[in-house]
Amino acid sequence: MEDLKAAYRRTAVISAAIAFTLPIYAIVVTIFQQMSSSFEGISPAEDGTVLTDVLFLISLATFFLAWRIKTRTFRTAPQRSGPVETEGSNARHRKEPLQLLTTTTLVTMVLSESIAMYGLAGFIVTGDARIFHILLTVSTVAFILWFPRYERWQEWINRQHSGSNHGEAHQ
Repeated sequence: MEDLKAAYRRTAVISAAIAFTLPIYAIVVTIFQQMSSSFEGISPAEDGTVLTDVLFLISLATFFLAWRIKTRTFRTAPQRSGPVETEGSNARHRKEPLQLLTTTTLVTMVLSESIAMYGLAGFIVTGDARIFHILLTVSTVAFILWFPRYERWQEWINRQHSGSNHGEAHQ
């Protein structure tokens, strides 16, 4: 149980640090707008809809990729035998599922952050802050949906004991 708590704490702190970049991106956009009220981007085009459409499609694909990774992991109990919280020679079995939880969560958090980064890139290129604000909102929703929750981690680990392969879709 202590391994689970420690792994969760580390992952939650790293996830929070990743999430903290979102307001930093918003500050960068605000600074650009305040420094030059007529900021048009580094490569303003007559019609920036192609770039905007591409960024929205990439963001949508990223959102669904993160969702798929997270749900696939949480719907399936880890394929290990033996109790998760045993001592001694079974310590390796205890850590492998925790490593999977940690990796899955951090990959999902980074993918969630990348959506805001696409918006920031779109703003810098086109000067259109709407792109940034829409994708920042999508990124924030992803963080809210998929930020690690101890209870869900605990349920997933407990399913290892029962051999159940049923999970919640939005873990």
